[in-house]
Amino acid sequence: MSGLRDRLTGRLAELDRRLVPSLARRLRTAVDGGARARRAVVATTTRTARQGASALGTGLDRLDARLASRGPLALLREVPQLALLLVAAVFVSGSLAAVRLTEPAPRSPGPAAGDRVLRTATLGVPPGTDVDEHLAGAREVVEALADRAPDTRYLALVSLTRHLPVADVPRLAEGVDVVRAYLRAPDVEGAETIEVPLSGVTLSAVLPALCTATSGRKASDAESLRTLAGTIEVVTTEEQLQKDDFLAEADRAAAEAAAFGDDCATVFALVVQGDGASLSGLLGRDGVRGVEAAPVGVELLDLEVLPLLPATTGPAPEPGP
Repeated sequence: MSGLRDRLTGRLAELDRRLVPSLARRLRTAVDGGARARRAVVATTTRTARQGASALGTGLDRLDARLASRGPLALLREVPQLALLLVAAVFVSGSLAAVRLTEPAPRSPGPAAGDRVLRTATLGVPPGTDVDEHLAGAREVVEALADRAPDTRYLALVSLTRHLPVADVPRLAEGVDVVRAYLRAPDVEGAETIEVPLSGVTLSAVLPALCTATSGRKASDAESLRTLAGTIEVVTTEEQLQKDDFLAEADRAAAEAAAFGDDCATVFALVVQGDGASLSGLLGRDGVRGVEAAPVGVELLDLEVLPLLPATTGPAPEPGP
């Protein structure tokens, strides 16, 4: 029995000597091959990742170079502090917008101190109103202003009893400032009314020069109209009427030219500015037909004027051209 055990042990030892080294070599080869395969895979993966990252980085570098080389991005790249300020501005703007959305709508503010409040007024006799009655009421108002507020300044319309030569205007308006004058050739039907702004100018220089220029313009118009009328060969009734119209216009222009020459007695209304006492003082002067004051605070640009011709009586007519 012991001999059989000895023989089996010997056979197993022999198999061990023959097989174990061979199996060990094969196992080592398999393990080494697996390790090499894993290293190859890792190396390949790493290389691919690096190549991809390199390609991506190169692309981003190109994009950055293209976009950040000019314009606002270039400015932010050169001065990084601006980026911080931009972010802060966006944050603050968003915060303010959120606050305003939660606040109630503000009330409309009233006019600030010193702002001009628009006040309009019309001076003159309204169409259809009796001239004498209107002027009498305006006189009472001016006299009351002289008693109640003699130092308060007002704009006022001064209507005249006759067409005044321009040289007489400073005398008549002594004590007040003339800011506008209305001129028209007297006794000429359809004559042009000329409104002359006079704020901050010298009356004795501006008005005579205006008269000279207007007289020359009207004389030229008369000559042109007569020349035009002479070119019409009258064959029909309509052509005769047209020629007559041109000749009538020429005669009117010639009459206006004469009126604006010499002493230029064409001033028939003035807009002045003065205190209540001075306006009241105008009422007694020769040539003054009436004085009508505007409400306190009304400015010249907000004033509508209906100047009254000296010969107008009864109901006031509609404003002419």
